[in-house]
Amino acid sequence: MRTFGWLLVVANLIGAVALYFGHDGGDAATRGLGRGIGGLLAVLALVAAFLLWWGSRASGRGIILIIAGALVVIPPVLLMLSMSEAGLALLFPSRRGIPRPGPVVRYDFPTAETKEVALAIVMGDHARVDSLIRTTKPDLAARDERGQSLLGIATHHAMVYGATMDYLEPLRQLLAAGAVPRPDDAGPEELMITKLARVTGEPGAAAFAMLLAAGLSPDERDRDGRSALFDDYLTPEAARVLLSHGVSHSPRDPNDSRQDWSPLTHQADRGNWATAHVLLEAGIALDYATPPGSRFANVMATAQERATEADSADPGFRALVAAAVPRTPTRR
Repeated sequence: MRTFGWLLVVANLIGAVALYFGHDGGDAATRGLGRGIGGLLAVLALVAAFLLWWGSRASGRGIILIIAGALVVIPPVLLMLSMSEAGLALLFPSRRGIPRPGPVVRYDFPTAETKEVALAIVMGDHARVDSLIRTTKPDLAARDERGQSLLGIATHHAMVYGATMDYLEPLRQLLAAGAVPRPDDAGPEELMITKLARVTGEPGAAAFAMLLAAGLSPDERDRDGRSALFDDYLTPEAARVLLSHGVSHSPRDPNDSRQDWSPLTHQADRGNWATAHVLLEAGIALDYATPPGSRFANVMATAQERATEADSADPGFRALVAAAVPRTPTRR
């Protein structure tokens, strides 16, 4: 045990010297951290060395040897734990449940020309996108390693936070070159109709309208076989685009036992007040119940009873309540 302890003392001293005299990198907040850790390791190693020497020369000092061993075992154990996801989660409970980052997207398309167009879209070089489409003839139907097409990448580009209307240019250029929207252009993890049902802002809504005009069906179903009007995160912008492009006004949720609920009832129940108000003003059925409107009336009455202060201050909530009252029967 003493021999192993001395080996750990030496290892700790080597680590302390490497940290203390190594390159002092990092930013203003972390500069000097390595030297601090190196100094702490040196102190622990020297204390452990003294305890090992004392414990080996005095009888009945087994506890001293154990303490000395613990002092030099803790640093390498912490180092090993910090080098794995499970170890970090053990050291820092707040990291538990945080998803691991996915692989870096490489935009590996079958042809170099197609990859160049994808990279130009991502970098926001719209003039280069236009030039490459006209001169290199990229494969508009190809997909990268994540299953995205150029059209899917361009659609995402138009939906990023802070996008302006000029972010629509790559999408417009691809459609003009003959790209045809497909339900899975965004890859296997998320269908385009689901992605587009959650757009916010003018560029995203315009991108949605462009894809619908180019052939994407407004009645495309999500992975659960539901109309986008039933999407739990349907935005008012997306609802307006769907309604203006002829989405069915009377879809049913095939996976819900409440078959007498319409998209309007569903959105109101989800607390998507502004979206529900858009559907109500567009003439979507209150519900499919007998008598008509009774399920929606129940949902709205419950919503008003449970409304929080934030709900009452929400313009969407107030507008929905004001528009719904004269159209709904008494709660049953």
